[in-house]
Formats: sequence, C-alpha cells, structure tokens
Amino acid sequence: MTQTSELRRAVPTEEGLRLLLDPYLCFGPGTERHRGTLAEIAHDAAALGLALCVEKKSWDEAATDPDVVRRQVPLWRFEPLLKIEELPLPSKRDLEARFMPARNEIDRADLRLLGALHARIVELLIADDGRLHRIAGRAGLGHRVLTPCDALAWLERFNNPYWLVL
Repeated sequence: MTQTSELRRAVPTEEGLRLLLDPYLCFGPGTERHRGTLAEIAHDAAALGLALCVEKKSWDEAATDPDVVRRQVPLWRFEPLLKIEELPLPSKRDLEARFMPARNEIDRADLRLLGALHARIVELLIADDGRLHRIAGRAGLGHRVLTPCDALAWLERFNNPYWLVL
C-alpha cells in the first residue's frame, strides 16, 4: 500500500486541532468549483492528523436532499470527515453582543458555524460566504475563518518539509 492511499484512509480523531467545513461548500448549487480544493483540504488535513469536521445533521440531510442527489454531488470526495453533533446557536447574550439575531434558517446555520468557533468546539472555519466572513469579522473571529484556497495554502505549508527552514 502506498503512503498516499494510507493517508486517504486516515480517520480523523476527536482530539487535536479541528477544522470546521461549511457544508454548503460541498453540496450547494454553484460550488462545483471548490470540489477539487476541498478534496485536497480533506487529504492534507488527514495527512497532518487534523480533524476536518462537518455538522452530522447537515451532512446527513445533504446525502438525501433531492437537489444534491439530482446534481450527483460526490459527497464521498470530501472524506475523511469527522461528523460532529448538532452545533448550538450562541447564547442570547452573545447573539446580542457579538453577532446578530437569527431571522431565518440561513442566519441560524451561519450562527451555528460561528458559534462553534466562539465556543471553541473548533479552531478554524472554512467558508467562502462573504456575508459569513463579515459577521465573523464584526464578532472578532475573522482571523479564524478561512476561504478554501487560504485553508489549502495553510495546510500545504505544514505539509512542506522545508517550512521550518523558511
């Protein structure tokens, strides 16, 4: 077995650094351009022993969503993923002080992702939604939200054996 196939079979662990993946990046309409990048992120994170996480409920719903099935989104390409339990909304006090009130389901989904950062359930969030990046910035969490390209560059830096020399 080659080293590459061993890395692709790696299973993320509960301990250690956790990267939360906005599940919409994997299965949302128009996100096909991110598929290769996200597959590489999953591979590189596994190679480094980092847990690339998604919310289990969102992932399970996507697997049976008629639109996702119709578009034949290859969810398997993003494995290995650690499926974590439902992410809670930030407290009412935190919503008022740091974030914003949740007006609809999209707000609630975004606030659960940011709440996972705020509660230190995960260390970094990988998302491409500009609105989500702005809300994170206003809440003081902007430095912990990466675009897919930035996340890949960050991971590749650690996979490079010469990064310590630079």
